[in-house]
Amino acid sequence: MVRVNANWRARRWNQETPTPDADLHHQRHHTPDENDPARLDDRLIVLKALMTLPVRQRQVVVLRFFDDLSVDAVADVMGCSTGTVKSQSAKGLTKLRQALEATEPDRTSTR
Repeated sequence: MVRVNANWRARRWNQETPTPDADLHHQRHHTPDENDPARLDDRLIVLKALMTLPVRQRQVVVLRFFDDLSVDAVADVMGCSTGTVKSQSAKGLTKLRQALEATEPDRTSTR
């Protein structure tokens, strides 16, 4: 708390004024349209890529990243260890990335 107060006083002394962040403002006040055709196309592409995964990897990816469950929660739901969830997640994401790159190589970025 002391540092926050000291930083605030130093900024005031140097006459700094905060500026609004345009991206943050846009994210807060812009609600994406669920019926946007581009968004629908992206969902269909991801769904099609998900269907290429083996069942167990698909379950882990959906539970972890679409349902936002923790590794422990996914392990409890699937009845396996956390290590299995982590390995299946890594393998599933790699295969999903490859499937998405195969469908649209111009829209995906390489690492």
